Amino acid sequence: MFIHCLTLLISLLFVIVNAKQSSITVSERRSNDIANSDSFNQSWPVTTPKILIRVTRLNKRKSIVNGRHRREILDSIQNSDFVMLITKTMADIDSSEEIFGMAKK
Repeated sequence: MFIHCLTLLISLLFVIVNAKQSSITVSERRSNDIANSDSFNQSWPVTTPKILIRVTRLNKRKSIVNGRHRREILDSIQNSDFVMLITKTMADIDSSEEIFGMAKK
């Protein structure tokens, strides 16, 4: 129980420490339905202001390589001589027949 409370306290402290001072106001649109409305006199759309707190991410590292460059890098790796040599060597070795033949003996 103590460890659970300590974990909860540390995570709450982390959120408080990482929250920035600036906040963003957001308008949330509520439905115009009479059953869901607070009062029956309101026939116009109701907006309520809410405040969002910005919290920094744990992983600040961003990918330097975008999608196009990543595909080019993967293509160049796949077409490299070393990979082609390993692929050719693996294709030349038919290990399934060898293993099956050894199992029969």
